Amino acid sequence: MPNADGLNLLHQLIRRQKSTRKPASTTVLALVDRLVIDAPNLFTDDDGDDQIPILQAAKWSLEILFRVINLVIRDSIRDSLKILCTKPGQICPLNAAIDTNKTEQLNHEKAESFEPAKATQVEPDNAGGCLHGKIDDKKLLEMDDLLRKTLYTGLHRREKVATSCLSLLMAAGNFDRVKYIGGVPKIPLDEFSLLLNLCPEEVFKNAGPEGYSPLQMAIRLYNESAVDYGHLYCVIEKLVDRLPDSIYFKATSEADRGKNVYQLLKELDKTKKSDKKAEDQRKDKSGFAENEREKSLEKVEELLKKACIGAAPEVLDLDGKLKFLYWDNAKNMRKIGLNLLGEETQLNKDYVSKAKRRSEMLFETILASVQLPYWDPQIQKIQTPSAAGEQTGVLSNILEQSKDPYIGIFEWLREKGVKKIFQVDVDDTGPEPHSNAAIRQSLGKQMPDGSPDGSHRDFEVEVFKWKKYDICSDTVYAAVPKAKEVHLYSSGNTAILRGWACSSGLHKMENVSTGTDYILSRNTNDLKDCEAYKDELKTDLAKKCPQLKYECIEIHYPSLKSTQKDSKKIGEEGQDGDKDKTPPVKASEQSPGHWIERMDPFINFINRTAINLPEDKRPTVKVAVLDDGVSLDNLNLNGGQGDTCRVDNVKYWVGPCPHGTRMVKCIQKLCPDAELYVARLDDSGMAEKKQKFTTESCFKALEWARKMDVDIISMSWTFKKKPFGEKDNGEDKFVTELSNAVTANNVILFASLPDKGATAEITDYLPVGFPNIIKIGSSTVEGEEDKEIIWAKRDFLLPGVEISESIKELDRGSSYATAYAAGLAALILYYLRTHKALEDFCIDSEDSEDQLAKGHPNKYTNARLEQAKTMDGMRKIFKFLSGKNANDKIGDKGFFVRPYLKLGSSFIFDDEQTLGYMRDLNPQMLPTDGVS
Repeated sequence: MPNADGLNLLHQLIRRQKSTRKPASTTVLALVDRLVIDAPNLFTDDDGDDQIPILQAAKWSLEILFRVINLVIRDSIRDSLKILCTKPGQICPLNAAIDTNKTEQLNHEKAESFEPAKATQVEPDNAGGCLHGKIDDKKLLEMDDLLRKTLYTGLHRREKVATSCLSLLMAAGNFDRVKYIGGVPKIPLDEFSLLLNLCPEEVFKNAGPEGYSPLQMAIRLYNESAVDYGHLYCVIEKLVDRLPDSIYFKATSEADRGKNVYQLLKELDKTKKSDKKAEDQRKDKSGFAENEREKSLEKVEELLKKACIGAAPEVLDLDGKLKFLYWDNAKNMRKIGLNLLGEETQLNKDYVSKAKRRSEMLFETILASVQLPYWDPQIQKIQTPSAAGEQTGVLSNILEQSKDPYIGIFEWLREKGVKKIFQVDVDDTGPEPHSNAAIRQSLGKQMPDGSPDGSHRDFEVEVFKWKKYDICSDTVYAAVPKAKEVHLYSSGNTAILRGWACSSGLHKMENVSTGTDYILSRNTNDLKDCEAYKDELKTDLAKKCPQLKYECIEIHYPSLKSTQKDSKKIGEEGQDGDKDKTPPVKASEQSPGHWIERMDPFINFINRTAINLPEDKRPTVKVAVLDDGVSLDNLNLNGGQGDTCRVDNVKYWVGPCPHGTRMVKCIQKLCPDAELYVARLDDSGMAEKKQKFTTESCFKALEWARKMDVDIISMSWTFKKKPFGEKDNGEDKFVTELSNAVTANNVILFASLPDKGATAEITDYLPVGFPNIIKIGSSTVEGEEDKEIIWAKRDFLLPGVEISESIKELDRGSSYATAYAAGLAALILYYLRTHKALEDFCIDSEDSEDQLAKGHPNKYTNARLEQAKTMDGMRKIFKFLSGKNANDKIGDKGFFVRPYLKLGSSFIFDDEQTLGYMRDLNPQMLPTDGVS
């Protein structure tokens, strides 16, 4: 009965323990056992103010809390109770499931005193005998069900006090080793795991009084100095394992509103030092004694990344994973996968070397997947082993340097710090697959000469899909010993299948819980043999592999058609269904490169001036190219970055990337030193008919480019707006992002006309039809407008007709003109920044009497540069470069840009003449109020 204050006996007992400030005695704990066994609800009764004993125990007496939790019968024992012994001499399952600690639970129902319960003692002559008859199975399970249900209710979040038992456990005092009794942590891990399994999921996804979830509260304990960081990590690991989705919860506190647990972790002061006294007392066998906090933090970071990156796509897609890991920090974003599917050139060692040097890719320590095509797509004709044999003669001239090239890719990943890959998917079904040794070397543990044991760990692959026919099972084990899912590919030889079933390789893989075999053969008799052996194969594998069950083994017989490569190549279509339909024109007697050639003196002058500056003063200019990528052979980002917006995450330099590669070339012809930021639009075939890429990818690419703080964005493509009333979420988000960019006025946007002839209305197309974006149309090198844009409203014309792409043919289109416009704008910004750097250098020179620095109002140099970084400022510059006044109004026909007429052609200057040229030119190019 409750006392006058509404407190039951357990309430009173826990409060008394609080007042004594001593651990609960064995007598007290035995009493708790008796009370809870007889009336579990005593532990969850409300005192009228939403205070219950289980919460009080979490605050004041953890011995009592975990004593009660320990009364719950483990699942292994519950399962064993249901398996009756039916054969003479059979070993009772309970003997295997019950150890000394667990048997104590079986005597709780027989306890007749308040002394600690004693374990059931099995007489020596009955050792190993059946225990079922000694226990009332039904009653015991009923009591356990009631206890579990009661605890489940008590472990819910209490609304009045806005907290839960789990949140209360995440207190710094519970991790202070100084307060441990006998060196034993206050939160025992086994009982804590049991408590977590009893907690409803809502507890993990709700904030406590301070606005943090239990997991976030645990992370915040790294701000404390007197903490057992080793044990704290173990508790965090248990929390994440119990409900991985809890990592996505966002804090509701005022200080950290909207932040997930990973962001809270990354914002911790990693350099904070531990309390020296507590550090000394923490030294034990845990391995965390020296720099315990830093090591524990590193492990937690890897744990959270693993939970996020390893999440199934239906739980969290690629964008969601990147937002979790980087929120809005796009500049520091690393890649969490490598997808080279669709590459058309040979992925030999030379290719790998180029990718390492040119892609400038940074990888996370954990990758979601690595997807690689057959290394020589030009030779791969038919993906069957029989066809492979027929092609042997074709390969006689393959150089040795091309063999086993993917060793280099995985070495590259190791060099970049990758430690774990969740899934490896390699097509090795061509006529010259990688050797077994190469697969082991690529994925398995390596111990090269001179390196200590374990210095080259395996990649901890969990899903193995290396599509090599009849692979040796020992190779699979050596390459991916911790795999959970293994896919094997057979040529139809039953001897290989029997080898997989009886070999020690697969049987040593303790984590494998899913297996899939693909059997492909042109011989129908072989297929019949394989079908006849199927059940035996599954039975043997399930019997010998520890975690693999019969029903989790699948056998597939792919048809020959399903193994053929899609003949369609990435980028073989036009850039989109609405542009670049005009066929190439034959070269005329005109000089196609005349416009570019006349710019060369100015380009060389600026580059020469910039390179003569001290290295720390040399300017940079960032240009984003939103297109179909850029081919690896033409990849030179100059310190920039690339990203892909394809849903399959195919990298931005995979495949020919024809259109984007040409656009990049145009930009680099005018501004060779521009930092390039290449965003690949989704050209994977997911877009609507007549449109090469998805509108969603247009939005993502533009958003990414803005986050990278680029100066210029080049969009040499268009798509038609949806008719009024039709919904397109991708288009809506793209328009919003365009609007944000225009409003911010801190990036210059160039868009090409659609080249659709007299019937096209510019306002029906994006991005060119959006207000205030600089609209570019194509012309001949003499300024004659392209016939496709005669009636189209534009801002400026640049060469886009008869642009040289090869000796024999010329190409055309406003997309080229747009790329040239972006390149010219980059060159001008680079020039203005070079001028500013030169002025600053003169001012900072040790010679305070430097005559070059005297008498020049440097503030106007800064003002012009700031104005030039806006779209209105660049319009003024382009008007000047078209031979017009900077303040002239642009008509519907726009102006043809001829920069060489205004910039000059002779630049043989000394330092004084260089500054004089710049000081004379800039006021004409971009007049600033108050300055002539």
